[in-house]
Amino acid sequence: QLIVAQAYYLMGNYQQAIRMLSGMSGDTAQGLLMSAAAKSGDSAAEMRAAERLISNGQSKYWPYMLAGADSTRGLTDHETLDVTRLRVLTGNMRGAEDYQLAAELALQFGLPTEASNIAQKGVDAKLLTDARSQRLVGLAQANAAKDAANLPNLTKQANAAKNGDLLVKLGENLIGMGKAQDAITTIQAGIKKGVSDANNAQMRLGQAYLAAGQKDAAVRAFNAVKGDPKAETVAHVWSLYARTGGSMQAMTAAPGKKK
Repeated sequence: QLIVAQAYYLMGNYQQAIRMLSGMSGDTAQGLLMSAAAKSGDSAAEMRAAERLISNGQSKYWPYMLAGADSTRGLTDHETLDVTRLRVLTGNMRGAEDYQLAAELALQFGLPTEASNIAQKGVDAKLLTDARSQRLVGLAQANAAKDAANLPNLTKQANAAKNGDLLVKLGENLIGMGKAQDAITTIQAGIKKGVSDANNAQMRLGQAYLAAGQKDAAVRAFNAVKGDPKAETVAHVWSLYARTGGSMQAMTAAPGKKK
C-alpha cells in the first residue's frame, strides 16, 4: 500500500496519495503524506501529519505545524502572537521580522517584559541590529522597567474592575515576568469573576500552567478552548507542545540571560 501511495505521489496525484496515506502509521508514511499535502495545498492534512510526527518525537517537523497554524484564515493579533510565541519556544523563528513582530505585538497587548525578552533574543541571535530594531529594544526595556514599578497599581486596578478581564490580562503579563504561580492564581480569579472572552482566558491559564510546569493542567486548559475554529487550532497546537514535553522557560528568561 505504501509503494502504491508512493507511485501516486510520483505521478503527481497527490489527492489519491493523501487518501491512501491518511490511514497509515509510521514516520515514512506520515512524512510522505505531509509532503503530498504541502504540494496540493492541503494545510489541514499537512498539520495532521506533522502532529503525528511530532508526537513520535520528530521535533524537526515543528516548522510545518507552525506554518499550518500561521496560514489559518482570520487569526487575530493575539492568536498571531501565540503562534509566534511557539516559534520562540521551539526555536523556529525565521528571521528578524519574526522577532520584530513578536516584540511589537507583545507591546501592543501590554506585555513589555515579554517584549523585552523576545527582542533581546533577536539581538543575541544577531538579527535585530538595525536602527529600527535598536529603538524597539530600547522601548521594550524602558516599558518593562515602568511596568515592574507599576505592578502594585495594575494589580489594584484589576482587582477593582467589574469583571475579570483585567485580571486575565495581568496574569498574562505575570507569565512574561516569570511569576507563573501568581499568574495561575490571578487568571483563575479573573475567570471566577467573569470574563468577556472565555477562550482567551483558557489560553492564558494554559500558558500559566505550562510556565509553572503543570503540563497536564495546561493541556486541560488548552482543550477547553471551544466554539471558534481559529482559537481551537491555536490552542490545539499549544496542547501538542505541552503534550510533547514543551516548557515556557525560553519565554520567561531574563533579557540577555543565557539558559
